[in-house]
Amino acid sequence: MSILICLAVLGPMVAVLIGLVRSAGVRPASSVVALDVIANRIVNQPQLQENPPLLRHPVGLLPATLFGLFVIVPLVPLP
Repeated sequence: MSILICLAVLGPMVAVLIGLVRSAGVRPASSVVALDVIANRIVNQPQLQENPPLLRHPVGLLPATLFGLFVIVPLVPLP
């Protein structure tokens, strides 16, 4: 539960940081997205074990996880 409260505070803070200093807010924003994906997985894991098709539901965990990867993967520097 504390991670959800933390995300409720970090999200707006990162949004302000991106608004003020765009380049400095990219990495913290990706960290918040990663935390959000992890929190969604943790909170929804019991429901997912009871009903596995929830993973593929249009607003289920799969789209949220893919979005998180879409945001995080471009941050990895190319060799």
